[in-house]
Amino acid sequence: MVRTLFTFPVPTNGYRPDSGLVLGTDGAFYGTAQKGGAYAHGTLYRITPQGSFSVVHHFVGTNDGADAFSRLVAGPNGVFYGTAWHGGKSNSGTVFEFDPIGTFGPAVTVLHSFSGLGFGTTSGLTMGTNGLLYGSTSGNGFGSLFTVSTAGTYKDFYLFSGTNDGYSPNQPLLQASDGKFYGTAQFGGTFGISNYSMGLGTVFRCDADGSNFASAAFTSPLTGANPFGGLAEGADGNLYGITAKGGTNGLGTIFRVTRNLQITTLYSFVDSGQGEYPNVELLAAKDGFLYGLVPGDSTNNTGTIFRISTNGQYTVLFQMQQTNGEYAVHSDALTQGTDGLIYGVTAYGGDQSSDGTFFCMDTSGTNSVPPSIVSQSYSNGTFILTYNTTPGQTYQILYASTLQGKWTDLGAPRLATTNSATASFPITNFSTGFYKFIAQP
Repeated sequence: MVRTLFTFPVPTNGYRPDSGLVLGTDGAFYGTAQKGGAYAHGTLYRITPQGSFSVVHHFVGTNDGADAFSRLVAGPNGVFYGTAWHGGKSNSGTVFEFDPIGTFGPAVTVLHSFSGLGFGTTSGLTMGTNGLLYGSTSGNGFGSLFTVSTAGTYKDFYLFSGTNDGYSPNQPLLQASDGKFYGTAQFGGTFGISNYSMGLGTVFRCDADGSNFASAAFTSPLTGANPFGGLAEGADGNLYGITAKGGTNGLGTIFRVTRNLQITTLYSFVDSGQGEYPNVELLAAKDGFLYGLVPGDSTNNTGTIFRISTNGQYTVLFQMQQTNGEYAVHSDALTQGTDGLIYGVTAYGGDQSSDGTFFCMDTSGTNSVPPSIVSQSYSNGTFILTYNTTPGQTYQILYASTLQGKWTDLGAPRLATTNSATASFPITNFSTGFYKFIAQP
């Protein structure tokens, strides 16, 4: 069961959270909303595991960037780094630093503005063990790999040729446990295949300075084509990723790649409620499984959360509904919290505006019964609510005078011992009010 913890509200707070979340040192998650905000260029937001939401930065566009829809990466001292697809000096995107505290409050500092052929990136950044930020862009001809120092020094350290090495590597890089960087290029590699005029795509590896570059091409659409999303390192030391097309059904695949770039197809997506044409980055969870959230298909058009083992055992955990959120547009929607729960965002869906949700679930795909109000009554100045519960689950009750207003905790969290519980509150007037119940992790 998926628990929807927050539905993205009015556009001025940002909406369409296309990227995943990163955990801050304060225990909250931080992310980007591509649209909305005070200047209509998107926002940076903070959200707690309980669903308490706040905007921490409104993108202006011309200075700091616009349309940020890649996952932030945590740096030292509690700061974050990210990319914006547009905005900056040439409206070609930026690399920025976000300090959630700052001398005068939360602050964004632009480290680099893309321009000319080196236009912006939809790729998130990777913090290297050497302290440099690594990323990729589809600019510079056929694409490039770059570094940016935390002081703002930018360098392209590998330029793609568009042939055997691939092109359009616009996905996050992975620094694996061997210290090398691995990634995918959506096109290039194998050419001359019908319906794949730009090539089937590649997987590549290089050292931190771009030296010792090596690549392996997808060789047949039947084994996968056009990898979309970065790679994840599994518990077995191999790397795992997804192709947006190809496979036995032509709907995309999940693949494994060894450190010497041997590619094996683990699973081909099927149009039967299991998702299709995936555009996701896998999450390697603490239980040894890999998780993902894929768009819907003709059976379930709102998306599917799945789990796959490193030997290819595929399990559908949950099929999304409009109120839970309708899939993710970008590739890195899932994150695991310190509590072991899987947290994620969707770019669409939700019960207020259909502009995205924040949700969680446990790694078995099940969870406690979502709390809902069973009955309500008023007697002698007291408002009484009865709500369903799961024994052993803790619930927090919140109140707001409007749906877009600030939600306030009503007392301490309550531990349920039966399948239902009752809460009562003194009422001094009969103005409209709203209550919600959050099952805490």
